[in-house]
Amino acid sequence: MITEYRRYRCAPDDAPDLEHRFRHLAAPLFAAHGFRVAGAWTPARTGTAGDFLYAVHWSDTQAMAEGWQRFRDDPAWQRGRRHPRYERLRPEITSTAWRPADFVGPAGRR
Repeated sequence: MITEYRRYRCAPDDAPDLEHRFRHLAAPLFAAHGFRVAGAWTPARTGTAGDFLYAVHWSDTQAMAEGWQRFRDDPAWQRGRRHPRYERLRPEITSTAWRPADFVGPAGRR
């Protein structure tokens, strides 16, 4: 298993619309496409508004690539992202896939 961490960074003024897009458009589509979302986070301290992080569990990198392709090809996503509230959003996206370390946490307990 791998966990993909995705970080979205946008202008602080765009943060409410980005969060709205995830809550009302992306998250329901993630569920429909079988994404196993481990969690989502917004900054705990001031001065970092505009950052949004979430994690998705995948069986492997091929499943991750195929899942994202199905999501991007979904007509509901293509239509929804063109909604006037969202169409101007151009967040900087960083995606990194991680595998569990065997020396700490649940993966390291034998």
